[in-house]
Amino acid sequence: MGKDWAKGLTKATDPRVARAALAHLGRHYTSHLAPEEDRRRRAGGSPIDTTWTPLLAYAVGLIATDGCVSNNSVSVVSGDREMLETFKSCISRAGRIGRHGQNAWHVYVSSVDFCRWLATIGIRPRKSLTLGSIAVPDEFFFDLARGLLDGDGSVTNFILNPGGVAKRYPNYRYERINVVFRSASRDHVEWIRSTMQRLLGVETALLCEPIRVPTSRMYTLRYGKHATLRILARFYADPESPCLRRKRDIWAGYLARPPLNSLQKRRSGGIGSLSRLKSGRAERLVRVRVPPPALA
Repeated sequence: MGKDWAKGLTKATDPRVARAALAHLGRHYTSHLAPEEDRRRRAGGSPIDTTWTPLLAYAVGLIATDGCVSNNSVSVVSGDREMLETFKSCISRAGRIGRHGQNAWHVYVSSVDFCRWLATIGIRPRKSLTLGSIAVPDEFFFDLARGLLDGDGSVTNFILNPGGVAKRYPNYRYERINVVFRSASRDHVEWIRSTMQRLLGVETALLCEPIRVPTSRMYTLRYGKHATLRILARFYADPESPCLRRKRDIWAGYLARPPLNSLQKRRSGGIGSLSRLKSGRAERLVRVRVPPPALA
């Protein structure tokens, strides 16, 4: 008789399983060791403090975008090692950074209690298409949104030469800076948009990429220049706050350049070209009419 002879059998189909079940009926088992002496009950490390702080809020933003959540662990995968090092500084229980293929790294957090807490605030397994609002206090929303930006968002800064007036005014240029949030969940970007409008008074349209996969589409929030200035000023108000340095440097570079085109009262500078941006993914977005979500 093999080790797994009872696999798939029940007391209704096998008399041996029925006799074993009857012998255990009504019995209660207790450990003969105190909880602190039972090695099976010891946690792998100190519990994760889930009291809201700027560090925790930023880490939750990274988990919501670049994280994979299961019932007992969280893994964050990124091609930017600096971001994972910042994540480790926010979560004390995070493990070592390891290779994830040839061009990426990963870091794991093994904690059942932490995963259960994430579920209570709206981050559950298989979240890519189902992520909605995140139950974060308003005072920590911008720390969390900075994590969302570093995970799946972007900051673009470039010089634009308007095509319609290029021939008439060949030297006419103006500078743009935009904050972009992306997600495969429409409910999630709607939550970001409504919360930004409520807390900061900025608004933007909901953009949708052309469908490439029949089962999903990508939704995008692209904030204009003046809204972006207010958002980034709030994101980087504290120089010690955790962030992805290369995205913060775009903002710092924008502030460091003086307004050179004083005749048109616009900023300008040699920071890029429109042709380079047009080849990127962001400029292929199209404004479409997004149908309302189906009622349950």
